[in-house]
Amino acid sequence: MALLASNIILTIMNFPLDIIGSVYSSWWLSSAACNLYLYGNWVLEGGMMHMHVLITANRIWAMQFPVSYKTHHGSSKRTGLFLILLAWIYVHVVCLPGVVLDALYYRQPPADGCSMNDVQVEWINTAQFLVYDMPVLFIVFAYPFLLLKQLQRNRKSLERRGTLMVSHAPSRMSPSNGQDGHHAPLQRRKSVFSKETTRAFLVLTVVTASVFICWTPSQIWWTIKLANSRIQLPDIFYKVTSALYGLQAVIDPLLFVVTFKDLRDVVLDGVKEGWRCGREQRRRTSIWSSNTARGQVHPA
Repeated sequence: MALLASNIILTIMNFPLDIIGSVYSSWWLSSAACNLYLYGNWVLEGGMMHMHVLITANRIWAMQFPVSYKTHHGSSKRTGLFLILLAWIYVHVVCLPGVVLDALYYRQPPADGCSMNDVQVEWINTAQFLVYDMPVLFIVFAYPFLLLKQLQRNRKSLERRGTLMVSHAPSRMSPSNGQDGHHAPLQRRKSVFSKETTRAFLVLTVVTASVFICWTPSQIWWTIKLANSRIQLPDIFYKVTSALYGLQAVIDPLLFVVTFKDLRDVVLDGVKEGWRCGREQRRRTSIWSSNTARGQVHPA
């Protein structure tokens, strides 16, 4: 939910300013609007990336150390909230000083647009690596490990299921002694946990795919540009990577709606309720218009 909230805030607050900055070569809005734009570009987008990192780290913890995960995280929301807060503090510590220094000392003239001044090149390179490059590398390279762990878990689950089916098969030598009833609750709990794990891995898969497709090209472009400004990549490459990068914040909420059944049900219920209310309002409007035409409407 933290990632979903980050995407919504970024889409509402920063994307309109991003469109203005892309359409006009000069910055005709106020300096405060430029501060907000740079804060969104560096801090909010960095925070959104680290919400993806937490999703991946959460799966590593759950699959590599399941007992510890269920003890410290699965039974309490405080651990998750603490990790989210820690991630946002880390992003602010790395990125916010550069935004503040640019606003106080290094702000470029409005004719040059609203962007970070190259005077802070050391800070820009450091923030790019710590807040943007490392999260993408971590997410992309962690996925093969998690995929291997998921395949191993699926194989063990199938083996246990086959063993249970054999051990609980009816026997002519001995009647049922109640063992099935004794093990049924445990089997149901394991089945529920297995379904939750599979659903969580599905979410991780689609989120990792969106990160790889939408973010990786942009990070490659910016890393090359910051490493050597003399290297010129085709202009179309910048336009495509920028479009994919901006699309990520829109794709994430859709992915969550598609993959989370509870969230999908809430959205569908909201759409149905909105459609029902709209239809009822149209019916009332139609009745009112008909009565008005017939002269049957009297003032209150």
